[in-house]
Amino acid sequence: MSTDPGTTNDASVDSARPADDRLRCYQCDHRYSYLGDDQHPGVCPDCGSRLVSFAGEPRAVAPREGLAGGSARRLSPVFKVIVSDETDRRFEYFVALPERGGDGPVPILRYVRVEDHRTYPTGENWDDGLVPRGLLHVVRQLTGTGLLVPTDDASTDGDDGEGGIGVGRDP
Repeated sequence: MSTDPGTTNDASVDSARPADDRLRCYQCDHRYSYLGDDQHPGVCPDCGSRLVSFAGEPRAVAPREGLAGGSARRLSPVFKVIVSDETDRRFEYFVALPERGGDGPVPILRYVRVEDHRTYPTGENWDDGLVPRGLLHVVRQLTGTGLLVPTDDASTDGDDGEGGIGVGRDP
């Protein structure tokens, strides 16, 4: 599999480090800095959650379950893509494929799970830094279309006028 993400996503940022160079906990919204020489350990110093910014460059792995013959039309209604970072944390992305008229399935990010913690794109602590380019590439390879990342002020029933539903559609 190529490591070239192929396309970019307006909602996607360089996930190795947030733009303000601070780390973030997506569980409690604590923002902090790490001063070590290596990657940060992947644990929030405030609440102990592992649902924090990526350490190093995230790596996405295509799902092996729920696929039949490699056809996007045969994907399960919900499939999981695993992304790991330098600390070997597993970020599990759950993507739904609801049918949408004659356009076929539209992959929509439902939530991200790290260990027993979940965060939702419509949640208060969501940040688009949790959408690495490798994930977008894997979803496009599997479905032939970009990933939709809904927000709390966007509906998955209508178009946002920018070619996608909600925000973060991988063009």
